[in-house]
Amino acid sequence: MFDVKLNDVIINHYNNYSNYSNYNNKIMLSKLKSYIQDSYREFHRVNWPTRKETTRLVLIVIGLSIGVAIFLGVLDMTFVYLLEKFLI
Repeated sequence: MFDVKLNDVIINHYNNYSNYSNYNNKIMLSKLKSYIQDSYREFHRVNWPTRKETTRLVLIVIGLSIGVAIFLGVLDMTFVYLLEKFLI
């Protein structure tokens, strides 16, 4: 008799959890769908730069990167020279 009641409780619990899980899945899918739709709308409202602006800005970044690399290289060579001359 105890086994039957326990079995009923387990089945009831599983069914309740299953319904709860399905409900949560529906809510999560609804939220995901809403997020994707909002992102899509926002994507079209963005003020994208023109091809000319993008090219100019990319060249500026490349130029600055090369400039910083040269500066750090010269600084490194200077420190190596000074360390070799005075400490080694």
